[in-house]
Amino acid sequence: EQHRSPAIIFATSLLFGRALAPIEGAIAGWKAFAMALVAYRRLNDVMAVITTVANIKGLPDRPKGNLIVNNVGAALPGSNHLFLKGVSFRLAPGECLGIIGPSGSGKSMLGKIITAISAPTAGSVQLDGIDISAIRDAGEGGRVGYLPQDIDLFGETMKDIIARLDDADLQKVIEAAKLAGIHETIIRLPQAYDTVVVGGGANLPRGFRQRLGLARAFFGDPHLVVLDEPNSSLDSHGERMLFDAIEWMKAVNTTVIIITHRIGILGVTEKLAIMQDGAVNAFGESREVFERCLVRPQVASREPVRDG
Repeated sequence: EQHRSPAIIFATSLLFGRALAPIEGAIAGWKAFAMALVAYRRLNDVMAVITTVANIKGLPDRPKGNLIVNNVGAALPGSNHLFLKGVSFRLAPGECLGIIGPSGSGKSMLGKIITAISAPTAGSVQLDGIDISAIRDAGEGGRVGYLPQDIDLFGETMKDIIARLDDADLQKVIEAAKLAGIHETIIRLPQAYDTVVVGGGANLPRGFRQRLGLARAFFGDPHLVVLDEPNSSLDSHGERMLFDAIEWMKAVNTTVIIITHRIGILGVTEKLAIMQDGAVNAFGESREVFERCLVRPQVASREPVRDG
């Protein structure tokens, strides 16, 4: 009837507020819904892996070390944008692959996926025809050695750290320490391998921490070893020890992957992969790829060591 009053205005606002409340609530809860959907998908992936583990009749005592990376892709949680896409390659037992590329190209993420630290959004990684996640979840993580960029040392003593918290035979721990070139340093400590490490080794020199991480990666009888920037804190003597250790691992048919910015270590590799923007731009025999791609400044060798 064209009548307007403060009471009508107030009533109208109240009615519209009540009518829009469900929509506003849905908008406010959308982020939580999206996170729940991502968690649901991850739970499905975990259950699929558990089913795969249950179907494993028994892993071979000494796997050959054939590695197949099949169309691996990875996206940030809650995002459909792949920052790692379509990565595929094969390695035979005893082969060493070097992975290089600019910072942020996805090298470290690929290393985590290959060692089952992270799960791929697409594709798969298989060691001797068995999914790498199934191998780790079946309690066979000792078959895979891994040195991350950021070295976290877990364990109360030197022995615990190298043995990955396992109650292992001391001789096996010593063998791993010798490979990493720190055995002589450890036995000079007051309690040798029983020396207590305080605060996760935060007070230890960076080079010594890196050698401890290498010993942990070499411990046992791994058939796949992934090393992310393994010589970033090593001096020339440490690098020679690392070269010798990698050659020894290859000689016993351990498949080795080296993620690095320092091309000097590529001399121990048989294969070379160059990554750019989350994809492998070149892959093949080290000498052929080096001569074809690295004679031009396509991949900078003096970039920061950190990998996004």
